[in-house]
Amino acid sequence: MIKKTEEIYSKYAVYFNYRTADNPENTGKNFMFQDYQFYYMIDGNYNINSLIGEVMGFINWFQGTICILAVNYKQIKDKQYKKDKKYIEFTFEQAVRSVVSEFQLDNNYKKYLVSQILSVYYKHKNEHFSDTIFDRSVYEKNFRYYFFEDNFSHDMQTKIIMQSFNDTPEKILLRICEKAKVIGMSATATVPTVIGNFDLEYLENKMGSNYHTVSGEDFSRLSKEFTESQSGYDNIKIHSELIGTSGYSVETWENIISDSVK
Repeated sequence: MIKKTEEIYSKYAVYFNYRTADNPENTGKNFMFQDYQFYYMIDGNYNINSLIGEVMGFINWFQGTICILAVNYKQIKDKQYKKDKKYIEFTFEQAVRSVVSEFQLDNNYKKYLVSQILSVYYKHKNEHFSDTIFDRSVYEKNFRYYFFEDNFSHDMQTKIIMQSFNDTPEKILLRICEKAKVIGMSATATVPTVIGNFDLEYLENKMGSNYHTVSGEDFSRLSKEFTESQSGYDNIKIHSELIGTSGYSVETWENIISDSVK
């Protein structure tokens, strides 16, 4: 592990600051997207692709190593408690956090590693390979992009910031639907937009015959019942009056309560 990090550190001269070339037209906002392919919005011939590729490759390998150690550690803990007949569930998350803590990393790095490991672990545990092999959507293959920030506050270096999305609301909802019956009730429940709603087409495709929508007959019945429940409200008149400007005193509240009782 140490040898691999030293190789990357030396190969790409990471001991020096990285800086994008000066360009008067540079807005300071350059992006590189990764959804199986790299899409560049930067000028010039940079070696940034291979650098990021090797760094992320090492991080993924490191996460996998921690995952294996955590699985083994959890098995040991489970056997220990079962043997003593005082079995207390030791979760996989606790095992991951225990292993990560041994590396004495910064808290921000710990949070990142734990979230990444748990996300990947439960994804592979709960899904069948045959169901996802041909699914190339962002829901299955995730999404990642890099932001290259140039700023006068760090003018001698370009900061590389990564944003990674390993889970989506749709995937979370699917996992819940696998274990329980879920009823979605919202004024926008059937609006076909992935911005203001779940991706209904994706959910329906994944759930198959378990995905149901309100039939026309049920919709008409519910609409009729709602209209009947609201009948009479059009005859109600509300009269309001100022109760005073001196604040809500005890006397004011007593007057309001006594009026409502009458």
